[in-house]
Amino acid sequence: MAASHLYPVTSIVPSTTSAALTAFWTGCTPAQHGITGYEMWLREYNMAANMISHMPAFSTALRKFTADRVRSEDFFGCAHPGPFLTRAGIDPFVLQHNSIARSGLSTMLFGPTQAIPIRA
Repeated sequence: MAASHLYPVTSIVPSTTSAALTAFWTGCTPAQHGITGYEMWLREYNMAANMISHMPAFSTALRKFTADRVRSEDFFGCAHPGPFLTRAGIDPFVLQHNSIARSGLSTMLFGPTQAIPIRA
């Protein structure tokens, strides 16, 4: 049997939800994955964007930049563990509050991994 190790889970800098969840799920630092805050200026889209909803941060416009325009692997360049786990015979899933399940960030991070919405 392989040896096991326990390590503390700590946050990163900047410790925003978007940056921390992306770092936790991908194993990449914010400098590597590029998601550094809740709201970010995206030069490619010429807008400040809310990184959780993937909507313009300071506009009521209904346009989104989601999977049809941005592929997660193109956006932050870090591997998802979901496909790796699937190839290893593990069916990964994530439990998320129903208010953010299938949000822009969730879709970007989890890709084809099954998201199960929960109510708290």
